[in-house]
Amino acid sequence: MRLAGFIGLFVLCYGETAMADAAAAVPPPNKKVLSVIDEDPIPSPRANAMGGAIGTVADDLDAAFHNPAGIGGLNQKAEAQAPLIRKFYFPAVTVEANQNAPTLIHDLKKSGASSDGAVGQTVIDSHADQRNYARANVATGMVLGRAMVLPFSDTQMATTPRGENSGILDTHYRNMNGVGYGLSVQSPDGGISLGYFGYAATRQETEGALMYADIIDASKRKDALKAASQTYSGTGNNVGAIWRMNYRGSPTLGLNVKNAGDATFKAKGGEQLRVKQDVQSSFSLSPNLGRFGVMNFVAEAGDLERKSTPFSKKYHLGMEMLLGKRPGSYSVFALRTGYTAAGPSAGLALHLGLVGFDVSAYCVDISADSSRVVERRASATAFVNVAEF
Repeated sequence: MRLAGFIGLFVLCYGETAMADAAAAVPPPNKKVLSVIDEDPIPSPRANAMGGAIGTVADDLDAAFHNPAGIGGLNQKAEAQAPLIRKFYFPAVTVEANQNAPTLIHDLKKSGASSDGAVGQTVIDSHADQRNYARANVATGMVLGRAMVLPFSDTQMATTPRGENSGILDTHYRNMNGVGYGLSVQSPDGGISLGYFGYAATRQETEGALMYADIIDASKRKDALKAASQTYSGTGNNVGAIWRMNYRGSPTLGLNVKNAGDATFKAKGGEQLRVKQDVQSSFSLSPNLGRFGVMNFVAEAGDLERKSTPFSKKYHLGMEMLLGKRPGSYSVFALRTGYTAAGPSAGLALHLGLVGFDVSAYCVDISADSSRVVERRASATAFVNVAEF
């Protein structure tokens, strides 16, 4: 698989550099040309497909970061009849890549670059200024009643070849491992849900300009690939609320505070890394399709506290059709689409009980200001839900 090849090649190269120092002979990284790494350690193809707008409908592992009030489910009647162990993913595996990564992988494999550093450098230089992004995530989450336990391991990498016969890769690599824990409570009529999700994690951050000719040589790797790196440990807290009104179409309001009070990670030397709080609000309508299923129409706004974020980048729109008698993330089949300022998105899901698949194609605006720099990505999740065994 091309994405697996990309992850394998680069993680193999960079995994041993985690605690090294920056190589003095290599110029500093050009951060402006790098892709964007997702701050949420649990990816969601459902959210990706719906433009990120799932704050009032998230009821799976994605509820942890998109609205913990959805932990354990949102359909009061259906969830009351559900088994104690609602979900037990062992495992759920997600991979993602942008549009450039498969082409780079193909060219590297076709040229035999893994055994010839000079050839690999030529291939890397031929992809100058092309941003590459890849991600691999493994989670083993359990939803027990309205409580969740969520161990996870997340690896993301963004690289951009510098070109001009330099063989330099500007790189941002993150490996994050931790455990999440959360719960929600719901009013007797199912109208109001409140939730909390917290996580403790260790994250390894590596940023630097790396020489391909050195990283491909195992005998030189530890000494030559000395990307600037730091290891942090810390915690984050998310809180959310959902109000589902008892009217036709189930109008629903949601509020989610992601990384409430800022998530703080500290290194042994005292250096701190802070992930800013993100306040999100959402509204949805969910007309019933009778015995066929339900439709969800969701509008969401994020970054509400940040005045520096242009209004056009704050809103998200999503729509999905869920088919099957079981609600939400239990539905047998789902078709999804969404829109943000970065562009349209789409996806589908197939849940067969014990196993399931979720895929999406979406756009990300990787610019840090009011400009618009769009990157297209694809994500896919495969899971085994032991609770359905």
